[in-house]
Order: sequence, then C-alpha cells, then structure tokens
Amino acid sequence: MNLLNLLSGRILKKFFFIFTFILVVICALPSKSNPQNSGAGGAISQQELDEVLKGLDSKDTLKRLDSIQILLDLDKDSIPVLSKRLYHPQKASGESMKRVLYSLRKKLKEEGNENLHGKEKEKGSESDDTNLITPPQFLKILAERRRDDNVVAWRGALEVMAILVALSSMGTTEAILPVIDFAGQYESAFRKEIYQILIWLGEKALPAALLRRNSKDEDVKTVVESYLTKMNMTRPAQQVQLQDTQILVEVLRIFSSKKFFDTIDTITALLNSENSAIRGEARKAILSFGKSALWAMRREYRNYTGEEADSSWSTEEIATKLFSAQDADRFAPLDSKLKQGLEFQHRKKFDEMEKVFKEILAIDPMYPKKGEMVQGYIESAKKNIDRDDIEHAVSLLKIASRLNTNEEVSKKIMALYYYCEALRELGDGIADPELMREAVRLDPDFKDAKIQLKKIENVYRSRKIKGYRIVTVGGIGLGALILLVLIVVKKW
Repeated sequence: MNLLNLLSGRILKKFFFIFTFILVVICALPSKSNPQNSGAGGAISQQELDEVLKGLDSKDTLKRLDSIQILLDLDKDSIPVLSKRLYHPQKASGESMKRVLYSLRKKLKEEGNENLHGKEKEKGSESDDTNLITPPQFLKILAERRRDDNVVAWRGALEVMAILVALSSMGTTEAILPVIDFAGQYESAFRKEIYQILIWLGEKALPAALLRRNSKDEDVKTVVESYLTKMNMTRPAQQVQLQDTQILVEVLRIFSSKKFFDTIDTITALLNSENSAIRGEARKAILSFGKSALWAMRREYRNYTGEEADSSWSTEEIATKLFSAQDADRFAPLDSKLKQGLEFQHRKKFDEMEKVFKEILAIDPMYPKKGEMVQGYIESAKKNIDRDDIEHAVSLLKIASRLNTNEEVSKKIMALYYYCEALRELGDGIADPELMREAVRLDPDFKDAKIQLKKIENVYRSRKIKGYRIVTVGGIGLGALILLVLIVVKKW
C-alpha cells in the first residue's frame, strides 16, 4: 500500500501546484477598475477619473498625452461623472485660464497653423479665427506646451478643456448638452472654445443647440445663436436640411416636444417624405400640435388632393385622410412590384421572387404590405433545403422572421430554422436529436422533421449503447488493472 500512498501524494502535490499557479495568474490579470481600461466599456468612476486627471500634472509630456487619450476614449456611460467633474473648483481664476487659451491660439496663428482644420478665416460674433484647429488637436497642443510660468492657470484650463472635448467627442446630444451649459462658467472663460467645439461638431450639435436656444443663461444663448448663424441654421426650414437621417429625426422630436410653433409648416413639408423614418416622425410631430396645426393641415390637404377638407374635420381626421392618400400614391409602384413578386412565387420562380422582394424592401423597409412576402420567403427556404443549400435557407428564414407578425407563422419559421440547424449538425457528424425535437414541437405537422428525428434517434440510441459497452469493458479492464497493482503491492 506504500506505492499507492506515494502515487496519491504525488498527484495531490501536482494538483496543488497547478491550482496555485492558476490562482496567481488570475490575480495578476488587470482589474476592471483600472483607469487604463475604463474607456473599453462601462462608466469611469469618480475615483478613476481623479487618477486619470493626476496624469495632467506630470512633467512628462507623454504621460499627459496618455491621460488625454484615456479621456477621449471614454464612452457615453461616463457622461454623468465627466459632467459633474466640470464643476469641480479650479485653483485658477476664469480670467487667467482665458488668457492661457488666448495666448496659445495667438501663438499658433503666428506659427502659421491657421488652416489646420481646412477652414478659412471668417469674422463672427464669437471668434475671428473660427474653427482653425479641431478641438482635439488644440487640446493635445495645450497638453504639450506646459506653462511653467503660469502652471496653475494652464493646469486648470487643460483639465476643463480635456473634459469638454471628451464629452463633445462622444457626439451625442446627451454629451453635448453639458458642454453648452458650461458656457457661462469661470467668467465665460471657455465660451469661445465651446463655440469652436460646436462648429467642429457640425450638425451633430444641432439637437442640443435647439434644446438650449431659449435658455435663460445669456452666455448659453449667445453660443447657441452664434453657432446657428455660422451654420446657416437659424430658421426651421434650414434646420431640416441635414445629411444624417437620425439627427433629422431627433430634430423633429425636439420640434414636437418643445412645441416650436414656427416649425409647423416645415414639418408638413416632410409628411410625405420618401424616407420612412423621417415621414413617420414628421407625422407624429404634426399630430402632437393638435388644433394648432389645423389650418396648416387643411392647406396641405387641399394642396395634395385638390379638394377642401370638410369644415367639421379635426386635425386628426384630416391627417388620417391625407396620410392615406399620400401612402396610396407613394406605394402604387411598390404595390405593382409586390404583385409581380407574388406572381413569381405562385409560379415557383423563387430566385426572381427574391430579387423583386429585395428591391421593395430596399426602397421602403417599412412597406405596409411587407407581411405578404413572408410565405414566399418560407417556400423559397424549403426549396433551398431540398437543394442542400442550408446557408441560404437560413438567411431567407431570418428575413421572413423580421417581416412576420403572425404568432402561428412564427412557430413554423422557427421550426424550419431548428430543422436547418439539425441538418447542419448531421453534416458535421453530430446526431443530437434535441434540435429536431424542437422543430417537431413547434410544428407537429412537419413530416420531414419527424422522419429525420426517427433516423437521428436511432443513430443516437445505437451510439449510446455502444458507449455503454465501451464504458463496461473499460470498467472491467480498469478493475483488473487495480487488482493486479494490489497483488503486486501485497507481495512487496
């Protein structure tokens, strides 16, 4: 028995060594709370932010730039902490920090860096060197050029600018609002820089600017009006001439939520937009004005239909009739295409059908009759399964699932999906009946799935029996080996 004790002792020692090694490696891994990793996901804590900002005090330029980069890499989850830190008292006065920023811009102009951002000099209400250098560029130059002659003011200006640029770099309205709100702080020392930031952001800053247009803070109003003037966006009609659809949709929501009555005519012009997202938001917006939009809707109804709206109709009634007329006209070409696609489906020409349906959804993903395509996609998926093209079948089923709104049809789609996944596993030599059972459960009339399930269960059962035999034989062999060892030990 000494041999057995010796072997077991060695095994335990090896196990203990391996366990200890793994534990040491895990403990050595970087902590999630490490400020270096904060920008990768999740919010930075106040303590972590304080640690990052300490890097701005370093006399090592690279360390200061590293801290700046960490701030610029933060995501939207860090907005509350950054916004709060903006109002952390600085040791320097607003005037002294303003002079630091002014002197740096003046120095850069003298060095010939005026057109770094590709914009020509233009006089404005806020600046004579508007948007010459991007805010991130200006921030990094500020970090590089430490002012030992006025280090307190330089350090204060650097921290505030770092947070302002970090927030604005996120590009969301939620992040830009605290930047605008800061315009009057420290004797308006950063108002000019905030204006530069808004110009740099372009139309991304428009929703936030509109939300603060009627602010009681004169500095905030000045920055916003200067931005809108510079961007040529002072009137509602100009404020919807945007490249980004999502920003336009957000602007329409603000028109509605803030009840900007001077935007009603601009909104009515978008009621029949080709873009479904814009059209939908414009229609919600106009209805939110209620009676205030009545005469504008009467005019729009007359201009579109050529008829006068009944004097008893409310804004909602006019809207219902107007939207129906607009949709009928706009969807007429798509209805024609749908008819063609359904004809291809009826004739089992699924390749042609898929092409037509794809064109319809590319033109208008929210097409009201898109549900009529679902059966065609299901039939095409079945055809591709028969061709052993499982990948294409799965892609068609995913499209059908997105278009479908019927619960019973949804079960049939999922049954086909599980069926495809089970066939994939069979192709890889895996005979697991669970996926096929799920397909049959979802669609009890699925004959092919039932047939395949029986085959898989037979294979699975035979493999299981074979496995039991192997285990039994292996167990007998292992028992014999142990018995042999015991006999040898006893003789020793």
